[in-house]
Amino acid sequence: MKQNLPRETLLEMYRRMRRIRLFEDTAEEIHRNGEVPGTCHTSQGQEGEIVGACMALRLDDYMVGNHRSHGHPIGKGARLDRLMAELMARKTGVCGGKGGSMHLADFSVGSLGETSIVGSGIPVAAGAALGAKMKGLDRVSLVEVLADLDASRDRLLAADDRPSVVPQLLAERVATGTRCLPG
Repeated sequence: MKQNLPRETLLEMYRRMRRIRLFEDTAEEIHRNGEVPGTCHTSQGQEGEIVGACMALRLDDYMVGNHRSHGHPIGKGARLDRLMAELMARKTGVCGGKGGSMHLADFSVGSLGETSIVGSGIPVAAGAALGAKMKGLDRVSLVEVLADLDASRDRLLAADDRPSVVPQLLAERVATGTRCLPG
């Protein structure tokens, strides 16, 4: 199905993709220079998928990422200075400098956090979706899984066991850029 998006929407999507790429290029560079402690897993090459998914969300919707999720908060409008400060372990970071590259969480844009364990964000997103449903809130939980959905199948099926949550749990498949609604 072909959709014609307004020019301004397309320009905003492009701006967000560029912000993600520039942020990630900078993160990679300062990591090489020793300014980012620990590891730094970037999301270069996933900008289009990230922005496409985040543009479908509202500011109050939730998202849970994996270890390559710097771009998701940016795709949803997070402040770059606070995200970069987090990578550099500064107190002005979104988690007070404690989360680093692999554990970003920016509640101001609905980012509930990232994790380095494949598929472990699925139960978190399912819990957020269930909590929203129980409170009568009209929210979606976006969960990011790695290219190999099979690695996460057990967690996805366990989260999918609550039929009332399924409409609020949106999964995205990062490497291929496809999105699916479980169930």
